[in-house]
Amino acid sequence: MEALIDPSVLMSIDCARGHGDLTAYAVVERIFSRWKSHDFWVVEFEAFDVYEGVYVRNQFTFDTAKEAYKFKPGRAVTWSYDTADCDDELPF
Repeated sequence: MEALIDPSVLMSIDCARGHGDLTAYAVVERIFSRWKSHDFWVVEFEAFDVYEGVYVRNQFTFDTAKEAYKFKPGRAVTWSYDTADCDDELPF
């Protein structure tokens, strides 16, 4: 049976916060790789952003290998990014 994504999920800006971060809501589609880097584990994955309707490639870090290997496709994830880094203006 195919699971449907709830279309009522929204992405918003909290105007009470001064930094203007956006929160992305996504579902992990596939894992590209996992590797250890010094004292932590990095997982590179592709996820479907339910608000934008696009696939996004991202990386998360974990403290242990157990946590990194528990991160699997189908998991709902969120991450924040600063709107100041998103330049929607044309350079001319």
